[in-house]
Amino acid sequence: MKKLLQGIAILLCLLIAIILVGPSLINWNNYKADLINEVERLSGRQLDIKGDIEISILPAPAVIAEDVSLSNSVGASAENLLTLKSLEVRVALGPLLGGKIKVQTVRLIDPVIELQRFADGHTNVDFFFINNELKDEKPEMQIGDIELAESTEILKPNESVSRFSLDNFSIQNARLNYRDDMSGRTETIENFDATFAASSPSGPFASSGSMVVGGFPLEYTISVDKIIEERTAPISLTVSLDPGQTKTSFSGAIIGLDEVPRFEGLVKTTGKNLAELVQFANPKSSFPGLLGQEFSIDARVAASAEAADISELSISLGNAIAKGSAGLNIKGHPSANISLALDSLDLDKWLAFPAMSAAVEEVLKKEKNHTGGGGTETTTAFVMGDKVETANSGRHDFLSDFIDVTINVTAKSVAFNKGLVRQVRLSAEVSGGEITISHASANLPGNASVDLFGFVLTDKLLPRFDGKMEVSVENLRGMMDWLDAPMPSVPADRLLRIVLSGNVEATQSKISLSKLDLQFDSSRLTGKTELSFDERLSVDADLTLDRLNLDSYLGDSQTKAVVNAKKVPQDVKKNLSKKIKLTEDQASNPLAIFKNLDANIKSKVKTLVYDGTQVKDANLKLSLRDGTINVHHLSVEKLAGSTFRAHGSLSDIEGIPMMKGVVLDAKFSDLSRFFRLFGKNIPIDREELGEINLRGKIDGPLLKPNVAFKLKGAGADIKAKGKFSMLSLDGSFKGDLKVVIGDLVRILRPLGINNHLNGKFGAFDLDSEIKIDKSGLILSDLKANLGSVPVVGTTKILLVDPRTKVDADLSTGVIAVNQHFAFSDDTLSKKPRTTFPTARPALGRSTKKTKLEDLTDFSPGRWPTNPVDLSFLENFDANIRLKSEVLAYGRYRISNSNLQATIADGILTINELNGELFGGTIKVTATAKSASPLTFESAVSLNALSMEKGLLAAIGESPASGLAGMNVKLAASGYTISDLVASLNGSGSIGLEAINVSRMGRGTTFSPVLGLLSQLNNIGGKLSGGNSSKGFANITGTFDIKRGIAQSEDLQLASTMGNGYAKGKFDLSRWLINVAGQFEFSPNFIGKMLKTGGTISTQLPFSIRGELNSPSVKLDTTKLISGEIIKKGLDSILKKKGVGGLLKNILPGMGVPNQKARSPSQLPIEQGTTSSTPAPQNQQKVPPGEILKKLIIDLGR
Repeated sequence: MKKLLQGIAILLCLLIAIILVGPSLINWNNYKADLINEVERLSGRQLDIKGDIEISILPAPAVIAEDVSLSNSVGASAENLLTLKSLEVRVALGPLLGGKIKVQTVRLIDPVIELQRFADGHTNVDFFFINNELKDEKPEMQIGDIELAESTEILKPNESVSRFSLDNFSIQNARLNYRDDMSGRTETIENFDATFAASSPSGPFASSGSMVVGGFPLEYTISVDKIIEERTAPISLTVSLDPGQTKTSFSGAIIGLDEVPRFEGLVKTTGKNLAELVQFANPKSSFPGLLGQEFSIDARVAASAEAADISELSISLGNAIAKGSAGLNIKGHPSANISLALDSLDLDKWLAFPAMSAAVEEVLKKEKNHTGGGGTETTTAFVMGDKVETANSGRHDFLSDFIDVTINVTAKSVAFNKGLVRQVRLSAEVSGGEITISHASANLPGNASVDLFGFVLTDKLLPRFDGKMEVSVENLRGMMDWLDAPMPSVPADRLLRIVLSGNVEATQSKISLSKLDLQFDSSRLTGKTELSFDERLSVDADLTLDRLNLDSYLGDSQTKAVVNAKKVPQDVKKNLSKKIKLTEDQASNPLAIFKNLDANIKSKVKTLVYDGTQVKDANLKLSLRDGTINVHHLSVEKLAGSTFRAHGSLSDIEGIPMMKGVVLDAKFSDLSRFFRLFGKNIPIDREELGEINLRGKIDGPLLKPNVAFKLKGAGADIKAKGKFSMLSLDGSFKGDLKVVIGDLVRILRPLGINNHLNGKFGAFDLDSEIKIDKSGLILSDLKANLGSVPVVGTTKILLVDPRTKVDADLSTGVIAVNQHFAFSDDTLSKKPRTTFPTARPALGRSTKKTKLEDLTDFSPGRWPTNPVDLSFLENFDANIRLKSEVLAYGRYRISNSNLQATIADGILTINELNGELFGGTIKVTATAKSASPLTFESAVSLNALSMEKGLLAAIGESPASGLAGMNVKLAASGYTISDLVASLNGSGSIGLEAINVSRMGRGTTFSPVLGLLSQLNNIGGKLSGGNSSKGFANITGTFDIKRGIAQSEDLQLASTMGNGYAKGKFDLSRWLINVAGQFEFSPNFIGKMLKTGGTISTQLPFSIRGELNSPSVKLDTTKLISGEIIKKGLDSILKKKGVGGLLKNILPGMGVPNQKARSPSQLPIEQGTTSSTPAPQNQQKVPPGEILKKLIIDLGR
């Protein structure tokens, strides 16, 4: 028995050894064909096992197969659906002997799975099992000659579950490729390492691993608790990403496993740095620093295979928290919605973070260390943009119509730029591949609101926004302060409110505004504009401004230059300077910034008001293409009394810009208004001047082009040709100027220089070199002809504030003043309205006034009463140096004249006017103020003037010779020449030397002197027995002038006949004289006359009255008849041969020596005076002596 038992034991051991060791002794490769055929029969795919197949029992049952592949579907991109380097399955032997399957290890080494959805919707994992065989045939399996029959044991529902467990299912270095031919997408999961464990088919389950999904390396752990009543499976899932230290966890349960499974639980995502996570997806880009903060997402989720409901959603970034909800429905057409609300958001803090730069190398290096994989594999996984293109990789839908999304985001306040943006709202829907922005709005500082509506469409696979915007600003200054933008210096009541609306269309390459409507104050800008971002930036605009009143924005002249009281902060200035800082190339050529810009601009300004002047219908049409600016049309129909047109082109703006065919045309009907537009007040009479036409042409390099222009109008033809240089900041022109004027007066009168021009200037022509810059113009090497007067020299016209300044240094030939000005001889010799009456009482009789004072009662009437207007002196300042061969006024000629004068602040100052006059010299200084009334002061010095030449010039004959001199200072004020003469004040002295009068001359201011000396000469000649007594005389004296009347108290006369003195008044206003004095014959003259050698002295009273240039000279000769001088004089006359006998025959009794003569007091002293005693009826016979006395008296008249 014992041996039997030992034999049985040995037999059992041998049997067990055969069972345990036997399978390892079998060559299972012989059964490959059977296995391959069975798999192909069941799946329709071809199984290929290139390696060996091993089956062992000890130490645990195991199946190992190497180099296994399963073929793919027909038409698939990849050859195989599945490839494995090695497959290993190990089962625990003990539980297996007990009827339980406990899989200890399932290991897949380097598996590659290729999944694909074809264009018709089916996939490559649709296996074609032979259903009939599965239904009709009893399932049997055999390996070679060994059949594996299906167990007929019926298990209880949970029994099979409890009989299976999985300790360790691992995958090493797996790769999963998914291709979707319908959408053109390709996704890859690679470097997939994972372990799985399951206690039973009903759980619990656990798994952990790592993989790279879409370029993101992640780690996960998942645990599923034991399934409760086959309906609920508690689950916990954590996914970790190294970039940004991001972790997402799911905590909840999968409910309804027996019906419709759904997940309910909490989802939470946290991370240390969102920028690192985002940057990992696009490592070649930089991102704003605000993303470099901690972030989190918390939500309660209820999700099934058809829908998801997300509640208690909370999203945070830094200190900002948004709360809301979301939903997802994928049943039918997928849809989603999300609603978020923020209480506050501090954008200032976010924007203060420094920008995040690219950091590809650090991420790659960190991930290599983590995975331990090769550099090639990891790099390929990270760089998303370097994927291999597929046949449809060129097609990228911006918006897929796969899902509809509704978004609602609100924020109560957003801190931005030290201000609060309130009530921010965004409502949008994504549907059918379009985004509808139903409402986007915000309230900005400055009581401003912004609203946006529209659609984001897909145009040629690119997004395009098409909508409308509305902007309203009630307090522009508040908004500009918030934006740290300097407000233009405008009055406080301007730019208070603006309203902007328009249609907006935007794509990745273009932004356009149509139906643009901008309203501010009383102005309105309408039109459209478009900005394109193709290979070259392009701008197209068509804008119309209806009206702009610049005056209301500039204010008065004192505030135009005032800068806004609010200073621009220094940091803003730095930012602005950075924005406008030009490169070296741009600084040297500012136009270079347009080299990559194309443009088509069309604009119109209907009305522009500046300085009270309206600019009407300004139009501009230009294009910029390939570095060439073409101004097709530039015009202003009404610009301060002018019209303006221009066209031309500017090419090669990137290099040396060239102007070509630039033509300017302008017509000026009111030049004064045109200059006022530029702040220059130059009064010009538009009616006198007429229309002025200007045409110019510009060609050549922009910095120094050739310029030619022609100005025509008012009988003038002005041409200039030269080069305009912009090498300096202000620019300048240098060239030749030619001026031809048919009538200079025609040009000067409109300038206000018209008071005394008589239109006899004649033609004017000028050739000169000209230089023009911002300071004014310079005429050098000037050669001109003013009528017949040659002019040479240099002239500068300086455009300085507050008035234009003229600096002239000229030399001329003979200037005939009376030919150019209206001071004619007729005016100077005009008869007074009131003259002396023919029956005026004798001076000093029947009047309480003195003999001279009564002249002041006469009314003026000789001088012009037209207003003298020197207001043109206020239009410019001047410094004039004028040398003339002759400065002539009629026959008055100042030779070698030298004039130095200045004009400043409306004051004309003649510093010096000197020259040679009538053989002597003249020197004048004067000051005239243009203020109303006109005032002037003058000092005149005449020295050694030839009276012979002077009288010849004045009256055309020379009745006297001698030298004349005078020094006088004058001052006057008035509105007319008559006023000036009547208000004349001053003082002076006069000296006449070696006067020799041959006869009396009238028509000159010397007439009183000539008349007196002529009368004295006649008397002296008669008394000495000749026709006249010729001799030399000197006259000196001083005078004072008050209110147009010159008065002298010390006029002295010295001659060979004797000496005299006089005093009196000269009424210059009425051109009258009233002088009285007496002449005393010298004893030598009397003695010579009587041939006695005596020393008898005799006085001769005289008076000069009447018009200054034609006075009445009267001598009182009655005293010459009495006394010894008459008696002896008559005796000598009667003794003369011929004369004495004749007188005796005519006047009997002349020889009676004792005949008494009548008293001189009984004789009249003036012509025209009568005795107060009536003449008797029977007159006595007049003695012959009385008749002679009468003759002598008449000689003195």
